[in-house]
Formats: sequence, C-alpha cells, structure tokens
Amino acid sequence: MRPNFRIHDVSCFPLVRLRNASVRAGYAVNWALEMERLLAGNEPFVLINPPGHPEETHEDFKTRGLWLKRNKEALAQLCCGLIGIEPDTEKRTAMQHRSEAATRAFGITQRWVVDEQEAEAAARLLLRSAIREINQ
Repeated sequence: MRPNFRIHDVSCFPLVRLRNASVRAGYAVNWALEMERLLAGNEPFVLINPPGHPEETHEDFKTRGLWLKRNKEALAQLCCGLIGIEPDTEKRTAMQHRSEAATRAFGITQRWVVDEQEAEAAARLLLRSAIREINQ
C-alpha cells in the first residue's frame, strides 16, 4: 500500500510509527518526503512515536519545523494526532506540557502515554472521532 517508507512504519496504517533507528543526522529530508506521501494518500492517520526517541540535529529539527509550518493546514486535515510513548512519569508529564504549545501551533492533538497498548487505544479513539466528524 505504501512501499519504500524508511522513516515511518506504515505496515499498520492508519497507525504510523516512527522508526527510531532511522533518526540519524539528515533524516528530516526523507521524513518530509514520507509525510508528503502520507498526505497525498488523502486518508486519516495517527502518528505514534515509540519510547526512546533519539535526539535530532538542529538542522533536522529546523527542516521538520519549516515543513510543519508550510503544511500545517493539510496535516491538520488528515493527521488525527500524535501519540508519544514515554514510560517514565516525570518525563511523560514534561513532554505533555511541551506538547501543548505544539498542539496550539499546528492544530494536531498530541498525547503522551505510558506504553504501546495505551498508544494504540488513544490512536484508535482519535481516528474514530475524526471519522465521525468527516461523516457529519
């Protein structure tokens, strides 16, 4: 269905998982291309970030930020949310606080949960809500 994705695992689409091992210096260019392909599919999806997300370079952060600004409206129409997994309560709370500004800026719900099961449940809830809105 969506072959040749290296940064994202789309095998369980509409649940789209970031592959932590792909986050290396310079990855943001391919990240952006894959995000464009996801948007071109014109189907709702949820992004899931697994635990242990590696640090990215300043250049990758900047590249992703610029792409997000340019594609804010299109992304908000199809991306039902971003679910981050962080088992550590203190880190998860901090990430949730930081995510509130990004939610306001990009119009995409961001939630931080404790594990994969909770991430899938939250993602499916976001998808159901989006589909209900589309059908109204």
